[in-house]
Amino acid sequence: MALPQGPSQPTIIERWIGLLPLPFAWAAATWAVVLGYVFPLLAGYVGTGNFDAAFRVYAFCGAGCNSLQLGSAIVNAFLFFFLPAMMARRMRMRLVREEPILSSISSNGASGFESDFAATSRKLPQVILMVLVIAGFVVTSFSSGPATILEFAYTAP
Repeated sequence: MALPQGPSQPTIIERWIGLLPLPFAWAAATWAVVLGYVFPLLAGYVGTGNFDAAFRVYAFCGAGCNSLQLGSAIVNAFLFFFLPAMMARRMRMRLVREEPILSSISSNGASGFESDFAATSRKLPQVILMVLVIAGFVVTSFSSGPATILEFAYTAP
């Protein structure tokens, strides 16, 4: 039997964040720290053998880093993983909360609401989006700077 779909079902990322036995915001922040700081810095350390050099590679600023560059790299890394998860959950929960109102204005009532918003828990679009985001993050992590991919796209034959 297929699982019911719709806004009442959590998304894949919500299920993954829910693996940690913490309130959702704290669990999302924990995953953001792990994925935004710990993994990239460990990968940089494996590549360079030095945490200072790994952090400068991670921040895309080389030897001449200033505090603004380092600070923006830290903030961006956290927000890159934290905000999408929080926004997706907030919008899904808002749909669930507003279901009575939306059902009342739908032409088919509650069944219309479920059919209109059934796609919110479909797995394929979520998986495709996650693969694209992670691939983009990996590709930019291995470039020498944030503009390298754009430069390659414009200079490729």
